Amino acid sequence: MLKIRSFLFPFIFLVSCHSGPKEESTGTINQSIRTTIFSPPVKTPAKWVLTSTTKPKPRIQKNKFSFYKEPFFYVSRFASLKKEPDSLLLPFESLPSKPLLASTLTRKIFPRIIKLGKPKKTKASLPLVEDLATCGLMQLSVDEGLPATSVAGSVQDKEGRLWIATEHGLCLYDGEYFYSWFKRNGISRDELRFIFKDSREHLWVGGSGVDEIIPSEGIVKHYSKLQGINHGITSVREDRSGKIIFGSLEGIEILDPATDSLTYYGPDQGLTKTFVNTLTVDNKGRLWLALNGGGVDIVDRANKKVYFLKDSNGLSNNDIRDIMQDKAGNIWMGGWNGGVDYYNPESGKFIMLKEKNGLCHRYIRCLTEDDKGFIWIGSLGGLDIYNPMNRKLWHAYGKTGIVKSDCRNVIMDSYNRMWISTGGGGLLLLDETKGSKDNFNTKWRYAKAGVNTTLEDADGNYWIGTAGLGLDVYKVKAGTLEHLHNEDWTDGWLNKLYDDSLGNLWMVTDYRLDKLQKSTGIITSWGTEAGLPNETIRSFLPIKKGQMFLGTSGGLDKFDTLSGMFSHLQSALDPCKNLVNAIAFAPNGHLWIATNAEGLFELDTSSMQLKHYGKNQGLNKTFIYSMIVDKAGKIWMGTGGDGLKILDPVNNSLIQLTSSSGLAEMTIVSLLERDGKVYAGTVKGLSVIEKAGDNFNIANYDKPQGFEANDFNQNAVMLSKDGKIWYGVGEALTIFDPGNEKKISGKTFITSVDVMEIELAADNKKLLATLKQTDTLWVPARDTFYFKSTMPADTGYFTSHGISWKSTEGSFNMPVGLTLPYHQDHLTFHFSSNFLTNTNRTSYRYILEGADHDWNVPTPQTYADYRNLAPGNYTFKVCSNNFDGTFTELSTFSFTILPPWWKTYLAYAIYALFFITLVIGYNKLRTRQLLTRQRELEQNVKERTFEIEKQKDQIEHQKQLVEEKQKEIVDSITYAKRIQYALLAHGELLQKNLKDLFILFQPKDIVSGDFYWATSVTSAQNPTGNNELFYLAVCDSTGHGVPGAFMSLLNISFLNEAINEKKIYSPDLILNYVRQRLIDNLSQDGARDGMDGILICFNQADKTITYAAANNAPLLYRNNSLIDLPYNKMPVGKGEKLEPFTLF
Repeated sequence: MLKIRSFLFPFIFLVSCHSGPKEESTGTINQSIRTTIFSPPVKTPAKWVLTSTTKPKPRIQKNKFSFYKEPFFYVSRFASLKKEPDSLLLPFESLPSKPLLASTLTRKIFPRIIKLGKPKKTKASLPLVEDLATCGLMQLSVDEGLPATSVAGSVQDKEGRLWIATEHGLCLYDGEYFYSWFKRNGISRDELRFIFKDSREHLWVGGSGVDEIIPSEGIVKHYSKLQGINHGITSVREDRSGKIIFGSLEGIEILDPATDSLTYYGPDQGLTKTFVNTLTVDNKGRLWLALNGGGVDIVDRANKKVYFLKDSNGLSNNDIRDIMQDKAGNIWMGGWNGGVDYYNPESGKFIMLKEKNGLCHRYIRCLTEDDKGFIWIGSLGGLDIYNPMNRKLWHAYGKTGIVKSDCRNVIMDSYNRMWISTGGGGLLLLDETKGSKDNFNTKWRYAKAGVNTTLEDADGNYWIGTAGLGLDVYKVKAGTLEHLHNEDWTDGWLNKLYDDSLGNLWMVTDYRLDKLQKSTGIITSWGTEAGLPNETIRSFLPIKKGQMFLGTSGGLDKFDTLSGMFSHLQSALDPCKNLVNAIAFAPNGHLWIATNAEGLFELDTSSMQLKHYGKNQGLNKTFIYSMIVDKAGKIWMGTGGDGLKILDPVNNSLIQLTSSSGLAEMTIVSLLERDGKVYAGTVKGLSVIEKAGDNFNIANYDKPQGFEANDFNQNAVMLSKDGKIWYGVGEALTIFDPGNEKKISGKTFITSVDVMEIELAADNKKLLATLKQTDTLWVPARDTFYFKSTMPADTGYFTSHGISWKSTEGSFNMPVGLTLPYHQDHLTFHFSSNFLTNTNRTSYRYILEGADHDWNVPTPQTYADYRNLAPGNYTFKVCSNNFDGTFTELSTFSFTILPPWWKTYLAYAIYALFFITLVIGYNKLRTRQLLTRQRELEQNVKERTFEIEKQKDQIEHQKQLVEEKQKEIVDSITYAKRIQYALLAHGELLQKNLKDLFILFQPKDIVSGDFYWATSVTSAQNPTGNNELFYLAVCDSTGHGVPGAFMSLLNISFLNEAINEKKIYSPDLILNYVRQRLIDNLSQDGARDGMDGILICFNQADKTITYAAANNAPLLYRNNSLIDLPYNKMPVGKGEKLEPFTLF
């Protein structure tokens, strides 16, 4: 037992010391994936049995198609124009022009500098998903946290955050919160009409005046008439030299930020006398001024000329509300009541796009170009998207559109997402970074119907099978949507469609199998009355030679289209007593059958051997709603409540993915494989699964990602020829194009830090560094102006409690070198990300180095709270992920908590100095005491040394006497050794009687009680016969050293006496005699002296050995093994037993 414990202890230690794998700070989250190894299933023979001996007679009926009056949808979003737009050739040099005169109005301006106040912080709700939009559209409005419903425009900063100008203030949106500023906390007015971001990341917002907001410095510079701007500002742009161009009520004003000088150009310098709605700077540095009723002025400062583009020389309308230049060099001009004109100054080509050509409205508000070169045209009536390359237009408006009215501004962010500002509808987002989605809702025509199945036939037409309202077909070439009437359908519930490429469309309903001849409309139907073995057909799989498999409520059936005969699969397992939801072929030709309650079956169609994967394979009572076989031959099963199961029939393993692994939901109703990814439709969204080593990357899609609904219909999925995935989702048909997916690598920000539940507020150091001595600063919180020299010192909580920092950095003005006293030990870190969309999927991981040992579990919480922090240096790190599980780069914040004064280095130095002084004082006192004692001891030593020397002489004399006596004793014992060794068996006698011998005799002392003795008896000396006997004794006498030696001499004497004098030749009798002699001579006083030993007699004549043994067992070496021989457990002498010795 002790040996077992000594083995187990190190094993247990090794197991307990293993810490397990750790997650990397920016890696993928460890997933909950369960893998099971199971025993192979048992094979059972199966066969196909005809269900009828006579050919069934199907029902034949002619049907007709009818057209829908209202349009259904566009398979391609873009359609051709109603008619070709008007165009003309207008060479740029032919435009009317006049000289640009030099401005005499250049002056210094002095903006009012305002300290930007603390914003109002509002938690952002998830964007509202537009139910009836044909593509994925989300809305941010007042209910989601936006300050107002009317939005003038938006811009994105370098951190990826969105700045939004509304009719009720300016706000910053980071996906988690809205941070809002109003007149009361920094900006000059609440009702904003424009927003612009320059190359320095400065924001320009305003209405009649303009504010320059510098977020990194926390200040606002306000420009108005009091600060030197004479005319109201309507728009802001930046030229290639970094100068700021203001569009104003009477021309333009150009601000040089380096010198704070402003130059005015108006009618006196050659411009048209009217105010500028907006402007743009083209690729040659020319200024294109969109005028209110005056057309377009083109200011060429390099050549000092002004060109004029009016309705008189080709412009559709003189009231231009927006103007821009695209990447191809075209100038786009949106007119109020005039549509859109675009003009190429190089080629002179001028094209006019109006309502008659297809625009949704003639009152244009904004123009924007996206990454594809499409032009987004916002108008009073909605939004159009125009492709100038092929002159096609997408009407993104109305009840099927994404913008219903008054589109004021459109921008494209760094991830190609489109943000649409509306008047009254808030801020809209079209996000196709996770693939584009087109949602087409059947409730426009039907009441509560869903899409069960879709099919793209050989002619490129799309067939749509509904849940209760029959069959539709969209004929792409004709552009018509038609509906098939069939009086035989009681509810028109279609489960599957199949095009046999012979002009026939096969339809599977709940109660029948139908074949539609597309050219004639004739339907041939097989029900139970026409030979269909079972009702409720849920799965369908065509095979070669005109045969098809049908998964029904009664099992698996096969239908031969040529003979019209049905067969049923029979087996001892009888797997198909249950509803068969899915059937599929594997690459090896095996057929896999997924049932509603009895797991999975595998049929080898060549040998007709059937395997059942059930309880022993981890599929006991598993409801399999959907199934596919991937290219590697693995079976993917979508279950009802058990998540996704992946069966590997080669390695007999089963992997299970659940909601803990990242799935959107545990019930999976459809599966499809595309480009190595598996698309799993669930009852709560779509999960896209991609294998990544031993883990799986899972991305989930639902309403925030553009789907109109998230309750996917069972097996209502199709992969079209162009790679798009068609889904029946709820009552909608959704077309999902994964090819448009773009990866968003967001950022994580630490936005603020609370100390003792009070938010750290940036001090004035960074702000004052940007001011001149003569500048004045208005502080909204105090409603007071200050000069730089008179700025009051900070006397707030942080200064009074010894909290300090060196400077601030970043967009959130986070303190650098934060130092806290020991009693300020409660910190709360606030953080957010800039994903902007899918914020319900954002999770954060963080660690406080110096306090935490590992990263926290990912959480949607946007703050981390730490209390009772010990003095020391700390670094807080945080990252986030959104949608696809990949974490962003780390955002860090370092700070120091100082120890209390009694734990500072100075205090420790004082403690050390005091201790050293104490030690030195004690050492001196103790030394004085020791010296006194030393003198006393020295005197005692002198007195006693004399006595010791005297005693030493006596001891040395006694030692000499002892050594002499010892020598005499040793000499005597050594002589006794000679006598003892003389009595031992000599080598000549042993060599004569024994062969191959050696003697190992190493007594502990000079003489020993151990001895070996031998003698021989010749035939003349042996009166019993002519045998020659040789005796060998190995014995251990009682006692050690000299006493033992005396006993050995006595024992040798008695052995010699018994053999040579008493003529006793049997070993047992010899030992009996010696024992008796010892008892008689030594044991009168009860002593038990004697010996243990072995006496062996070798008979040289007949080659036999006899022996007697007392308390010692002889060893016999034979055939490479040792054998213990028997012996008597009693000594040769007086003992507990006095029985005769045994002869062996």
